[in-house]
Amino acid sequence: MGISEMSMEEEYKEQQKRDFANRKAWMIDHFYEGAIMERGHRIMGDRSRRLYSRLGVVVVVLTTVVGTSAFANLAEWGQSKVLVTVAVGLLSVLSAVLAALQTFLQYNDDAKGHVVIAGDIAKVISLYRYLLTLPDEKVEDDRLYDLNNEFSELMKKDPPVPLDVKDAARRELEREWGGKLLQVDGLWVSKPD
Repeated sequence: MGISEMSMEEEYKEQQKRDFANRKAWMIDHFYEGAIMERGHRIMGDRSRRLYSRLGVVVVVLTTVVGTSAFANLAEWGQSKVLVTVAVGLLSVLSAVLAALQTFLQYNDDAKGHVVIAGDIAKVISLYRYLLTLPDEKVEDDRLYDLNNEFSELMKKDPPVPLDVKDAARRELEREWGGKLLQVDGLWVSKPD
């Protein structure tokens, strides 16, 4: 009877080792996926902020031109030229459309949203990084489960990150980390040195 108990205990230990290996691979996968998403949100935040600024500069320039042209036309009320009046009217309409577009596209809000989510993801991946440094038996299942739920919720949040930006983020991280990213069987793992 001692022999069967011994083999059951050994079998349990072997199963535990496999579970730890699976959990480690799962944490590595989530760490790298999170790092890519965090970088993608930062790229999108920068992109949205630039678009917002560029559109804002164009709106300001056009409204300034329209305002000064309208003022100049009022000064020459009796000598108003039709072409100048039409051009000023078109610029006025264009600046109004661009101002409405700037409000509608909400680039500024998108930029803020991306930055906030990137910060939240950074917190979660730093926990994954910490857990990866711990001995397997120190990583609690409940903490890992909660972290997974938090990670999953963050991945569902808007604003979304387009695939081309995710790919650009992955390439940036590969360059930054010396090409140590590799996907094996759907999991992101570190290349062996």
